[in-house]
Amino acid sequence: MAEVCLHDVGDMMKEDPFSEILFVLFVAGVLMLAVALVLYYQRLLRKAWFDAATDLHLSYDYVSYGLPRRLPLVYQLRRGKNRYASNVFSGHYKGFPAHVFDYHYTTGDKNNKAHHHSSIAMLRHDLEAPEIHVYPPDIHEKVGHMAGIDKIEIQTGDEAFSKVFTVLSADADFAKSFCAPGMMEYLLRHPGMSVEIGAGWVATCIQQKLVPDEIQRRMDQLIKILRFFPTQKG
Repeated sequence: MAEVCLHDVGDMMKEDPFSEILFVLFVAGVLMLAVALVLYYQRLLRKAWFDAATDLHLSYDYVSYGLPRRLPLVYQLRRGKNRYASNVFSGHYKGFPAHVFDYHYTTGDKNNKAHHHSSIAMLRHDLEAPEIHVYPPDIHEKVGHMAGIDKIEIQTGDEAFSKVFTVLSADADFAKSFCAPGMMEYLLRHPGMSVEIGAGWVATCIQQKLVPDEIQRRMDQLIKILRFFPTQKG
């Protein structure tokens, strides 16, 4: 039945060239409308990014290939190929140098390539802190057994927390002090977020892209995490 209908349409278009022209114009119009809507959405989104940067007194860059190489602390930034940051917000927030950005990398070869997307927030501090990695299962599965993570798994003694996060560090005492009840309670409210700490930096990562309204909240999360640092320089 479907074949008959298609043949009928084809025969009608052959018999009526004007109908064929109308059909082509209709298809072209739909495609043009779709392209226009995509461009309009991208323009609105770009405006939202710039507005967020202006409101927070931060600079905004659409893409950066150098940023992942300049910020080697976060293990996410050391993974895969074709690594770059996009929607990069940089500047000072509440007195701290900070970056918030989308991150992309690929794994596999040309016949089996996978694209990975996440968003990362980083803040520079002047507190004493050895390297600590706190991963939810989906991130720990990707990075926990790869080269570059030479830390030991820390047991916090909290069964509920251990089911949701894995803590890796070479300094067990500092890691346990950092994973105080308040810190564990806070992280349990954000089960999809990883936390990485090192000399001069603290960072968070989630496996989804940024939205403009979340920029300030991501930086506020870093400030809250700093409050749980057990020691301070000097």
